[in-house]
Amino acid sequence: MPSAEFALPFDTVDELDLECIITKLTASDTAGGYNWPVSSARKVEEAYRSFLKSARDQMQCGAETSVHLQPTHVVDIFWHTHILFTRKYFKDCEAVFGQYLHHEPVLPSQ
Repeated sequence: MPSAEFALPFDTVDELDLECIITKLTASDTAGGYNWPVSSARKVEEAYRSFLKSARDQMQCGAETSVHLQPTHVVDIFWHTHILFTRKYFKDCEAVFGQYLHHEPVLPSQ
């Protein structure tokens, strides 16, 4: 059963500063980015925030630190990019989940 300390408000996710992820995704490929249009990156940012809220719901219901949600392909790219900022990702996980959220991708079926 999750502790009362773990029951953080959903606005914690909404308050995350994800600008470095947006910057990385929208930078040119020659600058090490992914060349996404800003409008697309912003739409995926909102979907990623929804994903984080769903992951927190699942964890509050007793799931392990590796959540068994399968994000869409573009949300997964956003998540991977967030993880690249290791210190920030760790800090954000602590703020949202009270612990680290591991990423365990689903392997393609053969």
